[in-house]
Amino acid sequence: MRTFKQFVFLLLFISCNPDWNNPLEVDEDLKQIPSIETILLNQDSFIEISLNYSYSDDADIVLERKSNNAFKKAVFQFKSQSVLLDTSFDQHADFHFTYRYYVEKDGFKTDFSDEKEFDYIGKSIPKAVFTVSPLNGTIDTIIHFDASGSHDKEDPLLSLQIRWDWKNDGTWDTGFTTLKTASHQFSTLGIKTIKLEVKDTDGFTSTTTKQVLMKEKTTGTVTDYEGNVYKTVKIGDQWWMAENLRSTRYNSNDPEHHTIGYIKDSNTWSTLASGAYCYPHGEPGNVETYGLLYNWHAVNDVRGLAPEGWHIPTDEEWKELEIYLGMTTTEADKTDTYHRGTDEGDKLKEAGTIHWPPPNAGATDEFGFTAIPGGGRFKDGHFTGIGTGAFFWTATSSSNRQIDNGEPTIYNGTGSSPTWGMSVRCVKD
Repeated sequence: MRTFKQFVFLLLFISCNPDWNNPLEVDEDLKQIPSIETILLNQDSFIEISLNYSYSDDADIVLERKSNNAFKKAVFQFKSQSVLLDTSFDQHADFHFTYRYYVEKDGFKTDFSDEKEFDYIGKSIPKAVFTVSPLNGTIDTIIHFDASGSHDKEDPLLSLQIRWDWKNDGTWDTGFTTLKTASHQFSTLGIKTIKLEVKDTDGFTSTTTKQVLMKEKTTGTVTDYEGNVYKTVKIGDQWWMAENLRSTRYNSNDPEHHTIGYIKDSNTWSTLASGAYCYPHGEPGNVETYGLLYNWHAVNDVRGLAPEGWHIPTDEEWKELEIYLGMTTTEADKTDTYHRGTDEGDKLKEAGTIHWPPPNAGATDEFGFTAIPGGGRFKDGHFTGIGTGAFFWTATSSSNRQIDNGEPTIYNGTGSSPTWGMSVRCVKD
């Protein structure tokens, strides 16, 4: 009886213990050894972690990221079952992370994977730099741009691409190119803002802007019927020749009637009743610098002395110029006196002592009129010397303007003899 009881107890004991040769089955998702295959920063600025692990959809991945010496759970998204995307990061910043993960299912989990470090050195943004020449211009000016000063830490200059927006209006006027220079001509006046964008081989960009000033054109040229070319300048609302006239013909298309007579003899000059010219101080070598001296008959000839589109200024047009220079209307209306205004004559004189005698201290040629002392010829045929003053006819009968050496103002002469010889400046129609 005792033997039987012992046998039954032993049988019960054996049947109540696990089968050591057949332990509980471990879930397939938890049998593998987790590991990290690769870590990289993708083109969308996400850290991409590729896992070396296969698991079913009802298993969970727990990813941890270590920064500041502590592991914390990372919030991630799946690119695929075995590729995780950690938070988006700034590609221009440097950072260092360590990653690990484990798999869990039904309350069970694997061990942590191996720890894998990821170091990233941020990529630089290119620096956009350019120069402009000139910084001021008119609608005739071609502006040159040079972006050769642009640079990038990783890429050489030749690899950088650039494009231009000439009006900074949000629309690029050129496509990307590796050519670093460009030229542009603006068709309107005012301050223009130009934008440059530089792009490196990683697609990173930067922009910068510069400004240029497009001003109204104030200088130019005009050509007379002989082909002589004269500088011109805009002063106020008037366009003036900036050189003395040196034409020897009228603006007639008839070759037999367009020539102006050259008179050297003093007696002939003093009695002449038709148009004539002579050389300043009687010397032909003075013409290129000082132009010609004309009598009133040439100035008043109906065939016209001025180039096409231009004319000899009237007394009123000279007053308009003088008032623009700062002279009051009351002063401008004065005649036969040197004391008209203050320094308007100096504002028209060529500065320096190349043509004016020293010291010529007050001359500024502020507006580019460049009055030079070509002298004149008296009604008796004698010359007043070069350097003494600049004498100009007006289109108003017997009226002239005189700017003298050592005198800052402008003389308004009346009653001038028609046989006097003076320089001529023309004004645009």
